[in-house]
Amino acid sequence: MKEGANPVLTWNDRGGEVETIHRGRFVVIEEGKRVESLGAVDEWTFPRSNWKMLQLLPLFSSPEFQSLPLEPKEKAILVASHGGDETHVQAVASVLKKTGLSFENLQCGIHPPLDRKAADRLVARSEEPGRRHHNCSGKHTGFLIRAQQLGAPLESYLDPEHPVQVEVRNCIAAILGRPASSLIPAIDGCGAPAYRASVAEMAEAFCKLANPSFLPEAYREGARLMFEAVNKEPHYIAGEGFFDTCILSAQPGRFLCKIGADGFFALGVRKDQSHPALGLAIKIDDGAKRGFETFIASYLKKRGLVQGDEPSLASLLDPKIYNSQGKPVGIRHTYFEK
Repeated sequence: MKEGANPVLTWNDRGGEVETIHRGRFVVIEEGKRVESLGAVDEWTFPRSNWKMLQLLPLFSSPEFQSLPLEPKEKAILVASHGGDETHVQAVASVLKKTGLSFENLQCGIHPPLDRKAADRLVARSEEPGRRHHNCSGKHTGFLIRAQQLGAPLESYLDPEHPVQVEVRNCIAAILGRPASSLIPAIDGCGAPAYRASVAEMAEAFCKLANPSFLPEAYREGARLMFEAVNKEPHYIAGEGFFDTCILSAQPGRFLCKIGADGFFALGVRKDQSHPALGLAIKIDDGAKRGFETFIASYLKKRGLVQGDEPSLASLLDPKIYNSQGKPVGIRHTYFEK
């Protein structure tokens, strides 16, 4: 891609002067039809953790999984990029216990909780971070459960040719409508296979996930269960103050959404009497999530998909930038102001 090829989607000013700009690509799909498009939305990128719901869809769609005695929060944590607070750790631990697995089986690596307060509490308790705190520990638990179900080795569940990953690749291909051979794996931050896709493809995929009747029949019930779980327990998809949780909490039962590392986000809107089935996706060129947070919240308000006065959206829809003294020192702007 040529430098500067994508439009400026958001920018910040300080003292009346532009300080930061974020270029990117954004697309909206309405029941298979592209209705809005900015930038190179058909070029490849890496959705990163945005894949999680598609990666776990084969698991959620299996009769064996559907018979497990899991609570909605335990299902939601499987597709999360969670903050690693105590409730998240407990939910992952509960799923592992119910399925005869342990944190030692996880191969996601170790990092401190992404939730700063949870990280501070960990330090205060003189505890070291572990696999339990990794934001992808739920997804890796899901991979292990599916490996169990398939009678496949647990030790190699991240190998792109492992039965779990082959099944994931076939699922993604079926939903994107392209051959599985076109999905060439790179490696994500947690060690799982990471595939390329376009922003437009992910918008279409999330439209389908939020409206399962558009999916192949084999995946419809799994998508329904996933939608239900994250909307009943939005805290477990991310955490307090995290973008996914804020969006889902604003209008329970309307959205299915997922952030991906380095500036990716996709959202599906369930069809009702007031609007059609929608899917949207965005990728910020410089990888900064702040580049899409205000943009997406403003777009949802512009489309009438949120009222704008929801408590969970207050900070996202406030255009002011505050310093550590609580004083406004700048303004966030979006493409819609042009």
